[in-house]
Amino acid sequence: MKKSFLFLLIILTILVTGCGIDYKIVKDHDQFENRDKIYMKFNMLASYKSNDSNYFFDLYKSVAPDKAENYFILIRYIGKDWAFIKKGESLVLLVDGQKVAFSGDGSGAGRTITSAGVVSEVAAYQIDKREIASLCAAKKIDVRIYGDNYTSDCYFLPDNFERLNQFYHDYVM
Repeated sequence: MKKSFLFLLIILTILVTGCGIDYKIVKDHDQFENRDKIYMKFNMLASYKSNDSNYFFDLYKSVAPDKAENYFILIRYIGKDWAFIKKGESLVLLVDGQKVAFSGDGSGAGRTITSAGVVSEVAAYQIDKREIASLCAAKKIDVRIYGDNYTSDCYFLPDNFERLNQFYHDYVM
């Protein structure tokens, strides 16, 4: 009971104050691979179910030394229990009613737990410029994430569309 209350208090603090979960753009250079990285972080989705977990839909751009660009959707999960985002076709979007599925390696390599007992997972899905443009043009995007423990349904809010479009115009076009 005490552990559940502590977790609820942490989540409420995060949601009310933004305590470290504020949306931002991160720019980084990997000196070992000589690769530039630019990515969205903490673009939180709205959930159809009231629960104590959060999903984030972030875009990631990697630029290799030969200037080749790769793009990924990063699905971040933060909650009290593991989602264990599945390998394979585990991200499905309904973009203005049209199903678009993405496959990836799941969250196996991207799982952490904090000292407070909050778990975090990250799963990556490759996407191309054309697909990003079609997401930017959408009026409605519903998101389904498949995990071993459960399936989560989320959706884009106006802020999510605004951030997606801003990232596209600043770093993709």
